[in-house]
Amino acid sequence: MAMSRRIVGVMLLIIALCATFAMAQGVDASSPKGALKSLYTAIEKADQPAIIQLLLVPDDPQQELAKAYASMLVAAKRFGDVARQKFPGVANSLAQAALAPEEVVARLPVAPANPDAAAMVDLMLRLLASYDVVRCRMEEGKDGRYSRWYSAAPVCKWLTPNEDGVSMAALALMNQDKVLMESW
Repeated sequence: MAMSRRIVGVMLLIIALCATFAMAQGVDASSPKGALKSLYTAIEKADQPAIIQLLLVPDDPQQELAKAYASMLVAAKRFGDVARQKFPGVANSLAQAALAPEEVVARLPVAPANPDAAAMVDLMLRLLASYDVVRCRMEEGKDGRYSRWYSAAPVCKWLTPNEDGVSMAALALMNQDKVLMESW
C-alpha cells in the first residue's frame, strides 16, 4: 500500500512539474494531460533525452539522477513487454507454489528451444526478486548443490486471480495500453 502511494505521489509530482514549464519540440508540457502523454510516448519510444527533459531537473547532480531514472523507466518497460509476451501465466503458477526455474520453464505454454532457458528464467526471476516482486529462497539438494525456489511476493496478490477469479492485472495492462493512452 505504501509503495503504491509512493508511486502515485511520484507520478503526481512529475505531472505537476511537467505542467509548469514549457519544453522543446516534441514534448508537450502545456498541461498535465500533455505532459503525461509526452512521458508515455517517450517511454514507449525509449527516448531517454525526452524523459529527462520532462523530469525538469535544475542542476548537474540531479541531472545524473534523472538519467539513471530515465534508464530505469526504459528498461522496466522493455522487461515488462518481454515478460508479458514470453511468459504468460507464470505469475499464476508462482502464486500457487514455490517453483524452481526448471519448473517455470516446464509450465510455459510453448516449450523454449533454447537449452539455457532455465538459466535465463532464473536470471529474470532473480531480478524480480531484487525488486520484491517475487520471493526467492535457497535450498540445499541431496547432492549438496543449492537451488533457488521462487514464489509470489505480496504484490502478486493484486496481479493474480483471487477466489472469485478477479485480479488487477487486466486493469494494469489496460492502463498501459497504447490505445488508451493515445485516446487522451
